[in-house]
Amino acid sequence: MQLSFSRISALTFCAVSIGTLTLFSVDSVSAQGPARGASVAHPTASQGVPVSFSTYIAQNGLTQTYQTLTGIFPKTTTGAAIARVATLAPNGLKQDNVPAERQLALDLAVLRNNADQALTDLQTGFKTLPEKYWPQRQFLIQTASHWPVSPGTLQAFLESEISRTITRNPSDPTDLSGYTPAIAIDSLSNIVADPVQLHDIILRDLQAQPDKDVRRTALVRYEAIDAVRAGQIATQLGLVVK
Repeated sequence: MQLSFSRISALTFCAVSIGTLTLFSVDSVSAQGPARGASVAHPTASQGVPVSFSTYIAQNGLTQTYQTLTGIFPKTTTGAAIARVATLAPNGLKQDNVPAERQLALDLAVLRNNADQALTDLQTGFKTLPEKYWPQRQFLIQTASHWPVSPGTLQAFLESEISRTITRNPSDPTDLSGYTPAIAIDSLSNIVADPVQLHDIILRDLQAQPDKDVRRTALVRYEAIDAVRAGQIATQLGLVVK
């Protein structure tokens, strides 16, 4: 028996997962560093001088996104930080944009240092976050999975993201909202060490997930973690091709 997944799906997930973790965009020269003995010039106006957060989002067409996100997340210190992080991080930052990088670093620290309130605000905002903001949602799930909150609280949050009904557009190749449960499973596997317990949780959550294609995508990720138990779930959910 084989799971009814394709290798293309697995590869696509890897690209999405890595993409949502990318905080900074660097070109090949800056990534390698200057050649030995070369002089390093300070950036000029034509090269792009670092700008403020508000100017940065305006220049990169993110003002509407930011305004929408600030209207969705609670008007708290952590809610405001979530909105800024969600605006900046999934879209990438140029390596030399010090003010925007500093703002992102400060906001991530605020969220980590106030993790319980941050997770509460995150869940509140997620209730009304439109599906088109799936890159923001997926990045925030990955970020929240590292906050110092109780494992039980974090597990409940991730489970809700695995079983949640997703309103997606299957005909739109750019709509990758269906990968969100797979990303939640990836994060869940980092906090549930017992493989049997992890299997039982994923089975329960995928049974509650109404979208069959989303179930398949989620199991592609779980297959990379535990192929045998992923196959068992696929059989139980009728996702196996003989």
